[in-house]
Amino acid sequence: MVDISDDTNLTAGTGITIIGDTIAVQDIYVLDAGDTMTGNLNVDAQMVIGSTIRA
Repeated sequence: MVDISDDTNLTAGTGITIIGDTIAVQDIYVLDAGDTMTGNLNVDAQMVIGSTIRA
């Protein structure tokens, strides 16, 4: 078993926290299909005709 706090040099980015030996991932991402969400969805992307933009 890996002791995350003692045996690694991990850092966390957006939506992920590491506290001691616990890694938590927030469910803040929208999947292509089968996911539901509430609130606003803001997409910052460049649209190209003939392609699909996925959030």
